[in-house]
Amino acid sequence: MLFSLLCFSSSSLAQQQEDPIDLAKETPDGSLTFSAESVQLIIGGSRGEGVLTYQGKDYPFKFKGVSAGAALGLAKSVGSGNVYRLKNIEDFPGVFTNASTGITVGAGVGTAVLQNNNGVVLHVKQKSEGGSINLSAGGVDVSFE
Repeated sequence: MLFSLLCFSSSSLAQQQEDPIDLAKETPDGSLTFSAESVQLIIGGSRGEGVLTYQGKDYPFKFKGVSAGAALGLAKSVGSGNVYRLKNIEDFPGVFTNASTGITVGAGVGTAVLQNNNGVVLHVKQKSEGGSINLSAGGVDVSFE
């Protein structure tokens, strides 16, 4: 559920089609860690907080999302990842949507590639306890604290 917001941006999707993401050819600009909680009963929500490390400084952030689907559960997760294409710290906040079909979920572990309208890309890995954590084709609204 951490990355399950039903909000897709047409400009983000258009950018993804013009500029395919191949993380093997890119160097991370920063890194992040996060923790999240989610509740799901058909319609669910998630919220969490994390820390972005960029150019030697730590920036606390928070995020939230909403999802819908045939699920019931309560889950907690922790994760980390790399940040790509971040040239200005002001470009980090925003709605990150699914930028890749390479999502894997299994045994409480998942990965996702997300991108916001500013072109910032996140490659995240998470571990969850409980049920209903979903890294499906959605996104998450990120803001600085």
